[in-house]
Amino acid sequence: MPASPGAPDSSAGAVSVGTFFERGRERLGLSLVAGDGGGLARVIEEPVLYRCGLALSGFYDFFASKRIQLIGRAEYAFLEARPEPQRIAALQRLFQATIPCVVFSSGLPTFAETARLADAQHVPVFQTELPTIRFTTQATLLLEYLSAPRRKVHGTMLEVA
Repeated sequence: MPASPGAPDSSAGAVSVGTFFERGRERLGLSLVAGDGGGLARVIEEPVLYRCGLALSGFYDFFASKRIQLIGRAEYAFLEARPEPQRIAALQRLFQATIPCVVFSSGLPTFAETARLADAQHVPVFQTELPTIRFTTQATLLLEYLSAPRRKVHGTMLEVA
């Protein structure tokens, strides 16, 4: 059944991780590192980024699980300073929290266990060379654009002289 005039586009608001990746691949310099087995179909319910440092330290009381999780230099340094079993446990808990995806910014490499943990939960993991602040700005603009409400209106204009 055709949409009524001025009906909202049904695809507005829902942004999949795959759409974010495809539309932001060049602009954000994203490369997929792990978790592509079905994970690209996950939905980013809140089109905002979340610096997951508190979650990595074990505090999940107000965890924003519906957002893209960002690991910048501070979060990376925290994880790198942890003994391997603690780092694995922190990453495992993050990936089990039903998140849309994880992005490592500033050209930071992923940890050896990242791919295994991400693939087990089907959570896409991306890397970007962009510094964290620049990535945050550009990704936020892209997410706002992709999740903005849209409306299709069809019409005809006729002028008779």
